[in-house]
Amino acid sequence: MKIIKNTSLYDTKKLKGLFCHVHSQLSKYEGRLPHWKSLKIQVMDKVQGRHASGCAYVGNVERQRKRFHKLPDMWLSLNKETSLERIAQLFGHELMHSYGYKHSQYRTDPLEPHHIVEIEAKFDKTTLLGGKYEY
Repeated sequence: MKIIKNTSLYDTKKLKGLFCHVHSQLSKYEGRLPHWKSLKIQVMDKVQGRHASGCAYVGNVERQRKRFHKLPDMWLSLNKETSLERIAQLFGHELMHSYGYKHSQYRTDPLEPHHIVEIEAKFDKTTLLGGKYEY
C-alpha cells in the first residue's frame, strides 16, 4: 500500500501506520488483500462539509491500471475535525470495496468495537496531525 498523494493536514507516515493496522485487523476475517502491495491511495483535505468521505474501486483494478496507471485505487477526504474512529472506519469501508464487496454485502462501518478500542490505544489523533493543529 502506498499513499501516492496527501494534501490533507495528516502526517503521511502516521496515516500509513493506521491504514496498515486496519488492514491487519480486517485481514483476520477477510484474509490479506491480494493486491495490498500495489494499492494506491490519495488523501485530500476536506474543504467543504464536516464529514469525511471516500471512494474506492470494487476489487482489484490491475487491468484498468494499464489505462489509468496514475490514478489511485482509493480516495479519502479528511479534515482536522474528523475523529480517529471515523478515519479508521472510513478506510476500513473503502478497503472492503477493494476486497470486492459492494455496499449491500457488508456493514457501513466494518470494524468491530474492540478494533476501535485497540486503534485508540495505539494511535493518537494529535500525533496523526503532527501535533501542530488544535482540534
